[in-house]
Amino acid sequence: MHEQTIWLPLRATAFTEICEACEDEHAERGGLRPTVSGRLPIHDRSGWATCPRGHTMRVLRMGGSMPAGALR
Repeated sequence: MHEQTIWLPLRATAFTEICEACEDEHAERGGLRPTVSGRLPIHDRSGWATCPRGHTMRVLRMGGSMPAGALR
């Protein structure tokens, strides 16, 4: 089971990311990489996204003091 987190810059409101859980399941078949897209309103610090196959990801907005290496 994957614990997935999408990190957004302070002013970003939309994202498209690869779903790592789907990627692992999909790797043997090849083709296009499975993605999830969504939005996080500028005033929200966190939210959730779900890929078309049902895998859930946390969506977090980066703070001004993010430690080096915090992104996956």
